[in-house]
Amino acid sequence: VRVLPGAAAVLKLLAARPDTQVAVASRSAKPEWSKALLAKVPDLAAAAVHIYPGDKRTHLRRIAKGLGCAFSRMVLFDDARDGKHGNCVAAAALGVLAVHCPQGLNEERWRAGLAAFEKGVRGKVIDAPGGPSSKPTVTLPAVSLAMPFAALLLNGFKTLETRNNELFAPYE
Repeated sequence: VRVLPGAAAVLKLLAARPDTQVAVASRSAKPEWSKALLAKVPDLAAAAVHIYPGDKRTHLRRIAKGLGCAFSRMVLFDDARDGKHGNCVAAAALGVLAVHCPQGLNEERWRAGLAAFEKGVRGKVIDAPGGPSSKPTVTLPAVSLAMPFAALLLNGFKTLETRNNELFAPYE
């Protein structure tokens, strides 16, 4: 398991804040695998771990109940802003401050979330620089992608493969 450098730095910052409770919430069809990997993450002291199929609202409701924490005292950092699997918009609707991290959690997004929280922002999504619509868009006839591949594609970690289908050739 390799933790991205930005996330590792934030975990170290969190470890230095004993007054802050950390909860992990993840949608996974294989919770046992996810929990085993999570156990290998250094500097992670989670007060609550919620890894199971379901949506982020369910995770957040259970975290709030289990930790006795109001939604207005929670900050969510997530790479999925909106849409069917979007978590930030759904969390904000509950009153949680949600910080969109399209490239993963890093110190810049962490500090943006803390600054907004300290200013009293609640029930909002703090967008990454450039906002949600700053990426170029492509209109295609019809495409269905598995969520993990789509996330990798949309965040620039994968590219469209055209060797077996000319449909995507103009977008290489």
